[in-house]
Amino acid sequence: MGRQQANRYQMALDEDYYDSIQWTPDEAAAVRARGQNPIVYNEVKPTIDWLIGTERRMRRDFKVLARNDRSKEASGDAQEKTKLLKYLDDVNRAPFERSLAADDVWKAGLRACAPTRKTSRSTCARSPGLLADGVQRATLASMPVRLRKPGYRARRR
Repeated sequence: MGRQQANRYQMALDEDYYDSIQWTPDEAAAVRARGQNPIVYNEVKPTIDWLIGTERRMRRDFKVLARNDRSKEASGDAQEKTKLLKYLDDVNRAPFERSLAADDVWKAGLRACAPTRKTSRSTCARSPGLLADGVQRATLASMPVRLRKPGYRARRR
């Protein structure tokens, strides 16, 4: 937990900006002492809400295709695989989980440390909040589906 302290603090600040808490208590007190109110025109929230809405509108189903084999058997296998993947997607509520993960990425600034030539896997493990040029931001394609909001409970069947 201690390794993630700085990163979690920065994530909390990012969420505060989304929630219109953009003044520190000291800054707000200084402004009030001058007889002014600490006013916030939040440009962050509408932008992030637009990203969230765009991600939800862009949900698409996938289709498995037979690549090199044009036989009816290969086509039937591809259709069965499509049905299986769609079933797994539905049972695991994958589109909603992807949306929750995207929500966290855009609001809290979750980062994924992807090892590149300049970083190694051990560097990423030691520095989860590393901001070197070896860090790549998480994208929808690489976000783990298991990211959940606090207090989320999976439905049991």
